Amino acid sequence: MKSLIKKQSLRIDNHRRGVGSIDYYDDPANDIHLDKTVYDRRKKRDTYQIRIPLNSKRPVSINGKENNDIPGRILDEIREAFENSEKRKRFIKETMAVLMNYPVLNGEENIENRAFDALKRIASAFGLVWDEELIEKFIRETRTMGTKYIALLPTNDFICYLAVEPKHIVVADYDKVGHRYEREWIRV
Repeated sequence: MKSLIKKQSLRIDNHRRGVGSIDYYDDPANDIHLDKTVYDRRKKRDTYQIRIPLNSKRPVSINGKENNDIPGRILDEIREAFENSEKRKRFIKETMAVLMNYPVLNGEENIENRAFDALKRIASAFGLVWDEELIEKFIRETRTMGTKYIALLPTNDFICYLAVEPKHIVVADYDKVGHRYEREWIRV
């Protein structure tokens, strides 16, 4: 599963305008899904957004269109990540456990612990090692976007960026997510 992250960004959300959170996981009308953005600098057109539904039987779509041709190397990467049934089941189980307890609302008891536990479960779902001594944890608070819980996990070949936010969950190669607000992160 880790191969889905390097040089890429994954976001779990529901694209429902005005909701501001991932909610009602059990209702397939909410279309909670995994958005996979592949960064390929060979050509600008080689950036694909692959949408994989997590709580419904909707088809996978690429760049907003169903049955769009998927480049072979990307299709192979997705197949390889999900072909092992144990890994696939663990990924689904861990992701569902996080989503069933979503949204992570401000003001709840132990919110920081719950948010980092959710990030730990997401890391496990992607086969990443969660080592408390190596992980850097941050919080970023804003009036407009709420509180964002951030963890940086070093792997052998890249740094993984994980974030639980009111509107979505992000798993990405740290070099591929913007460092725009890094100065506002509060180390915890």
